[in-house]
Amino acid sequence: MKRFIGLSFAFLMLAAAASACASTKTVTQSAPAGLQSLSSTSSSPIPEADGTVDSPSPKPDPVDQAGATADNPIPYGNSADFKTWNVKVVGATWDADATLAHENQFNDKPKSGYHYVMVTVRTKNIGHKSSDPYFDLSFTIIGHDGRQYTEPSEVLPNDLVDAGNVPPSAFAEGNVVFLVKDAVKGVLYIEDSSSFSSTTTGFMALS
Repeated sequence: MKRFIGLSFAFLMLAAAASACASTKTVTQSAPAGLQSLSSTSSSPIPEADGTVDSPSPKPDPVDQAGATADNPIPYGNSADFKTWNVKVVGATWDADATLAHENQFNDKPKSGYHYVMVTVRTKNIGHKSSDPYFDLSFTIIGHDGRQYTEPSEVLPNDLVDAGNVPPSAFAEGNVVFLVKDAVKGVLYIEDSSSFSSTTTGFMALS
């Protein structure tokens, strides 16, 4: 008799427990709008939460940042970090006509009213793999006349094109050349397109 009562009581307890489990729901809280889930498979970095939604952090005025504009370039002799490269202008020859003529007899003579300007840059690979500074970087002189002067195809002494792949933390120094209108001065504009997702740009003084 006691055994029957005991079994009946145990059965009632198990039934009550099962009923309680059946009535329990799992609560899932969705992430607030504008924030990414930690389990997201997106390759984009998860932004730091700042207590607001879709409220970007204030950015400093680019005019106050050296290198952000042609009127406020990185001072001559200083280096600057771009995407994969740290770049420093270490020399500028504002009349390099004789240098190019001596380097290769087949170099074109500058057209009337123009002259060659040769700039020496020192690059350091600040990335995580070997890369080619001439392939990653592009150079333009922005003249005080508002014109853009790009690189012609001439043979140079110590051409940056010959640097090849540079390992991380290593340096490569070389020359780039421009055909610039007489009496025009300017600054060096650099684009680092080593990343397919973004391009880093900046202006550097040449004197």
